[in-house]
Amino acid sequence: MAKKAMDKEEMTQIIKDLAEKLGRVPTMIDLERMAGINKNEVRRTIGTYREFIEASGIEGRRPHGQKVNTHALFVDWAGVVRKLGKIPTITEYQLHGNYTYRPLYRCWGSWSHIAAGMLDYIRNESLTGAWGDVEGVICSYLEEQGRNLAATVTDGATNRLVTRHRTVTGNPIYGRPLFPHPMIHAPINENGVILLFGMLAARLGYAVGRVKAEFPDCDGFRELGPNKWQPLRIEFEYESRNYLIHKHPLLGCDLIVCWKHNWPECPIEVLELEKVVNAL
Repeated sequence: MAKKAMDKEEMTQIIKDLAEKLGRVPTMIDLERMAGINKNEVRRTIGTYREFIEASGIEGRRPHGQKVNTHALFVDWAGVVRKLGKIPTITEYQLHGNYTYRPLYRCWGSWSHIAAGMLDYIRNESLTGAWGDVEGVICSYLEEQGRNLAATVTDGATNRLVTRHRTVTGNPIYGRPLFPHPMIHAPINENGVILLFGMLAARLGYAVGRVKAEFPDCDGFRELGPNKWQPLRIEFEYESRNYLIHKHPLLGCDLIVCWKHNWPECPIEVLELEKVVNAL
């Protein structure tokens, strides 16, 4: 005799009863083992397991109101990696794991950061012996992400490429910069000017061909219009007057890029980055 299909109300009541019995949010495994409900039934009746939890009204319920600790999250996530043989998507994790994505977000910020965060956890907690296979899967995944980085845009608002970097042992960890640029302090020397120009060049209509040790410092290009770029000889200085102090010739340079422009009578075009930054 075929098993009678449950409706949404019946299934929701079952998960509420099971949550009361367990004292926590049931996992998909709990539903299969204790209530005989498999993920295909969930999908047909309600949708994703996430939607099932939301429909039940028991989101976030934990024994004694305690949050899930980091090690429990790691063991659960790593168990899913071991089961699937790959890094899970959010949907895959919610189908196979014991928790929703929210506690993982609290620990690592976003789903795209979790694999690198778990790798750090394995190494910092010396768990390679027990979880070496998972460590290998994570490393392969991150290496593949690195190979595909040039074609991957992860922040549509800033067109910023984001990669995962290894932790340097012994160095402190900080929160994200609260300033709009990755260079959080103003330049104090010529090297800082070079770095800042490189960061802003595309936004200002410039492109760098090469940076040299000899005069002028840079062979660059400037956009004149649609599909029209002109080569440009650039000299970097912290202050524009340093061009004189360094005894550079007036010929052979098309543009001085500096932080402060303090040479009013300069016969060469000057790009003062302090004014540019202040205007952004």
